[in-house]
Parts: sequence; structure tokens; C-alpha cells
Amino acid sequence: MQTITLTITNVDRLPDGGPTSYTASGGRFEIGRDPFRDWALADPQLYISGRHCEIAPGPDGYLLNDISRNGTFVNGAQQRVKSPYLLRDGDVLTIGTYVILVRLSQAAGFAAPPVAANNPWGGDDEEDIWGAGRPSPAPPMNRRDFQPPAARQKLPDFVDSHIDMPAARNAPPDNGSVSPDRGAFGAYPRPGPAGGLPPQPAIPIPPAAEPQADPFARRPPAASAAREERLLAAFCEGAQLSPHMLANRDAAELFREIGAMMLTVSDEVAQLLKARASARAMVKTADRTMIGAQDNNPLKFLPGASEALEAMLSRDRLGYLDGQHAFTQAFADLKRHEMATYAAMQRALARLLDDLSPEAVEAKVAQSPFSNRKAKAWETFVARWEAKTEANANGMLDVFLAYFSEAYQQMNAKGK
Repeated sequence: MQTITLTITNVDRLPDGGPTSYTASGGRFEIGRDPFRDWALADPQLYISGRHCEIAPGPDGYLLNDISRNGTFVNGAQQRVKSPYLLRDGDVLTIGTYVILVRLSQAAGFAAPPVAANNPWGGDDEEDIWGAGRPSPAPPMNRRDFQPPAARQKLPDFVDSHIDMPAARNAPPDNGSVSPDRGAFGAYPRPGPAGGLPPQPAIPIPPAAEPQADPFARRPPAASAAREERLLAAFCEGAQLSPHMLANRDAAELFREIGAMMLTVSDEVAQLLKARASARAMVKTADRTMIGAQDNNPLKFLPGASEALEAMLSRDRLGYLDGQHAFTQAFADLKRHEMATYAAMQRALARLLDDLSPEAVEAKVAQSPFSNRKAKAWETFVARWEAKTEANANGMLDVFLAYFSEAYQQMNAKGK
């Protein structure tokens, strides 16, 4: 049975201090906001249902059954998942504001028993209390191994590999017997007296083949140095640096440093994008970043910085942006989010206090010499405050968030 591990990737800790990951092996479990669920996800905004979804093992793997009010989303889809859904390794679930990575692995100690046909000892496994079994059959014999040496194909020796020996002339037919004159090598007659045989033509010896170059052989220092210079020149061209600034740097050391730097930058940008996504979910923005068929940003959708770097640099993953376009888009989104947040806070606060300011309250209180203006002003203030907050569970905070969400969407749309 497989082991399933669910890990929240966009937050480091839950509001109630609960676990950010959950692991199960073969059992059914429930996920929801209620604290008595198998995996309780704290959600002050109440996006997550008390019993949001359940995951249970099926014949082909783990099945997700969505039973929530607001829906469970898989791999950035705009529509909620259709239940039951067969989970795959690497799936990304969205439950409320949490982004959850699915990992599936074979559970240790639960490997399937070997099939009886593959048991080299035969017999029943239950009878073998020591787990040793019976010995496996010997490999099949090759009948050529038991033929006489003369019947086997002779391996070429050093001379045979270079010279084809001539056959004997006028050799008598072989009747299966060995004559004393022929011996065991009847194909080659004994040498006669000098001059008894006509001179044999000289057999040319083919020239030795040229040795092939070892592809793993160390390049000559000159070629290696030239290659490093080309790499440094290409890097300086892309980074718009003068090649003379890096002339004294070792290429291997420099590129190792660049790799570590890119990993750090990718990880930090991905964390900022996740924080941006959480903030947008909190204010319930209408436009959500969804995964599509192409031009997806690996910094947004892939769970780790190493995987994002691989997608940006190797170009093997279809549907993802390359490194330059991915970072350009990421920083543009972050800049637009920061500007929209700052402007939306000002607008939301001004709208919130518009009819609660002292000037607005005093203007509402009628000028009368027979009434206490301060008492009337306080009554007006309380009435307006209650009118704003009585319909919201979190009082004035919900009012501010509603104003902020509306202003944020307006400012974010202007920045595009």
C-alpha cells in the first residue's frame, strides 16, 4: 500500500499551531476546519468547511472526495474537482487559502509478496518458516559447451586476427580418419623438401586501425581555457558586464557561485509569490492565477526552487516560461501587488471613516439650544457604527476588508 503525504507549501505555520503536513498509509482520513478531523486546518476566514473532504484508498490508489461548500481545486483548475478524483504524485490541491502538495510513495514494510511463479524455491511460502526457500534451478546448459574442442569455433589469436592462412592445395577428402601424415591438422600438409612447393604470394597485412579518441579524456589545457573564456564571455554578455571584470575568476568557481545565487533568488521570489497569493485569497479577489496549457510561471506553480530552476533552464517541461520571462513576470506581479495594496489601504480607510469623522457627525447633529450637542453627536456616532458592523461577524474588520478588496481590485486592474 502506498503512503500519502500532504504538505502545505504556502505557509510555514497554521494559526492554531497545528501541523502543516499529514501522512497516512492505507487508511481513510478526513480534512476540515473542525478540530476533531484527522487533519484540522484552522481557517479564521471560514473558507474551509467543517468537514471539507475525505481521502480513502481505492483499487488504483487514493481517491479524493470533495464534500465542501466552497470546493476543492486540483492543479490550479478554475472549477472544483469532480469526485471521486484519483490522486497522483505531484498533484497540488487548493483548500481554502492553503496550497497543498501531494506526494505518494511505497510504504516500507508493505511491499507486495512475490508471485508464486517467481518463487525460485517452489512450494508454499507459509511452509518456509525461515524465509530461505529452496534453491533456484541451475541455468540452462548450452550443448556447445559439451562438444569436442575441434567442433567449437576457435577464438582468433593474435596472428589469425591479422593474417588469413591459405588452405592446403589438393587436400584429399576427409573420411573421418586422421592419417599419420596429416596428424591432427590435416588441413595444413607437412612441409616437403625445399623447392617442393611453388612460392606462395605475399599476403599483405592490413594496417592497424587508428585508435579512437576517448570521449572522456581530459581536454588539452588550451582547448579547456578557450572554452572557459567563451562561457565567461557569454555570461558577461547576458548580464551586461565587462569581460575584463571577471578575467581573474575561475570559471568553475564562478558558475558554482551563480548557481547557488540563482537557487536563493528563485526560492525567495517563490515565497513572495505565495504570500501574494495568500493575501489575494484573504481579500477574496475575483481574478485568480490559474494554470493553463502554456506560459505558466514555474515560480508560481512548481513546489520547490530546484524544480522551478530546472523548468526555467532545461526547457524540457512544456507549458512553462523560460527564466528571463518567468522572473520578469514575477517581479511585475509583485510590484503591482505592492502598489495596489498601498493605494487600497488608503482608499478603504478613507471610505470607512467617511461618515464616522467628527466633522460628519457634527454636520448631522442639528443646531438646537435645547439639546445637548455632544450627547446627540455620540448617539449619531453609535448608530452609524452599529449600522456598519451589525451584519458582519468580525465587526468593523470585515467592513474594512470589504472596502479594501474592492479598492485593491480596482487599483490592480489599473496597473495591468
